[in-house]
Amino acid sequence: MKFICITTLAVALLGSSSLMANDPVEYEEHAGIMRAVKQYISVEVHKIHKGEFTIKVGSIDPRHRLPKCAVPLKTFVTSNNFRGSAMTVGVRCEKPSPWLIYIPGKISMFQSVYVARQTMARGHRITANDLQKMRYDTTRLHYGYIDKKKDIVGKITRRVVFAKTVLKPQMLGLPIIVKRGQNVIIIAETQGIQVRMSGKALGSGSAGKAIRVRNLSSRRIVEGVILRSGVVKIIL
Repeated sequence: MKFICITTLAVALLGSSSLMANDPVEYEEHAGIMRAVKQYISVEVHKIHKGEFTIKVGSIDPRHRLPKCAVPLKTFVTSNNFRGSAMTVGVRCEKPSPWLIYIPGKISMFQSVYVARQTMARGHRITANDLQKMRYDTTRLHYGYIDKKKDIVGKITRRVVFAKTVLKPQMLGLPIIVKRGQNVIIIAETQGIQVRMSGKALGSGSAGKAIRVRNLSSRRIVEGVILRSGVVKIIL
């Protein structure tokens, strides 16, 4: 089946030899095409966003006269066409006179995200009082955002964060809970048996980070994972 493909800037073409010059031709209403495009985009957005959103679609040149479709219009988008705030939707008629048109669309997805209530210095440990929520179009927040308080409170700023700045994951880090030279408890586990011994940290780190520690009894250096403040766990 041969399709006529046009864009919103193309000159309208009719490509069916079955249409005679003197035959009365009915044309598809542009408003109906636009409704189909908006409906398709709405369904796609609902798959990734449950909150408020808006849709804007490009217009069709009024000179485009597309033969009325005898079957429901088919709308589609290729997977690599959806880029957060923009997508291009294809609308296809299969009979009696096949045609194809592409309509661009723009999406705004709104959500409340956390921002800094006041300027915070590098190394500041964040509390709930440092935060406030503001509504943003998240399609414009290209470097990320955070919408859950538990993902922020207790973390440390990696750099200066100015007031009203949208907080992003890369701005934050876990607090250092073991420091180089600090005396620590080494927990060793083997075959269900747990042994505790005294040690000294040879590095600094946050929970979950691997560091080297020296066993103060054997003087042996081993590697373990920081379990909590002052505690390093190794597996024998």
